[in-house]
Amino acid sequence: MKRKSFRYLWIGQALANSGDLFYIVGLMAMIHGITGSAMLMAMIPFITTTTRFISGSFAPVLMDKYSLKSLLVSSQIGKTVVLFLLMVTCYALGEQEATVYVILGFVFLISLLDGWAAPASHAMLPRLVDAAELTKANSFVAIVDQMIQLGGWAVGGLLVAVLGGSSVIGLTFALSLAAAVFMKLIEDRHEAAPEPKEKTRVSKGRSIQEGWALIWKQPSLRAIHVIYVLETMAGVIWIAAIIYVYVRLMRCTGRRRGGDISTQAFSWDSCWADCLE
Repeated sequence: MKRKSFRYLWIGQALANSGDLFYIVGLMAMIHGITGSAMLMAMIPFITTTTRFISGSFAPVLMDKYSLKSLLVSSQIGKTVVLFLLMVTCYALGEQEATVYVILGFVFLISLLDGWAAPASHAMLPRLVDAAELTKANSFVAIVDQMIQLGGWAVGGLLVAVLGGSSVIGLTFALSLAAAVFMKLIEDRHEAAPEPKEKTRVSKGRSIQEGWALIWKQPSLRAIHVIYVLETMAGVIWIAAIIYVYVRLMRCTGRRRGGDISTQAFSWDSCWADCLE
């Protein structure tokens, strides 16, 4: 766990995950400020979750074809470029209805790139630490991720209240750029050599089905993934359709309370998930 590449991985992933939370909160605030529509605001977490699921389903095909580091770096650089284009476009268009649909399009692109980043990051972790330290490394990365999820909504809500939605998007761009630098510094000494062409012709559908078949055959894995799916589906409704609108109606509490409510909800979700696992 003392290797530099492992530190680069978890720091880069922490920056990227923090940026993902901040930009969702920032964009939701911008869309609600432009339209006042809860439905359009709810489209951000809905598109994010759906697109990540679809993109993540094709991650095995990409991981068979490209190296893990190249997937991580290309995904993070792509997200950084799209975030920059999002900032420029929003500044050029201003607060009009067309801006909302442009934002949703950029959210789709960012989520598409983000879909294979998490599987590639998890798959690279065993290559960067010794086998004896793999459990500790997994636990440490999980703790960092849970802390970000727990505190990210509160911090994001506070930043939106103080800086505004557009400024939070700029902060997300800076975090994404820093994450891309850390990903680039990773040295994967166990990177596999290019496979023969005969082996790369294995059915892409089979590559996708292998993981799902393994999950379905293992009762414990199946139960955990069912919990994650239900939690994700509930999170889309909770984040988009309830929290922000509720806080806007309860003006006396201030906009920051939206992040506090999300933090409390996520803490309960984490406790339940830990108990069920």
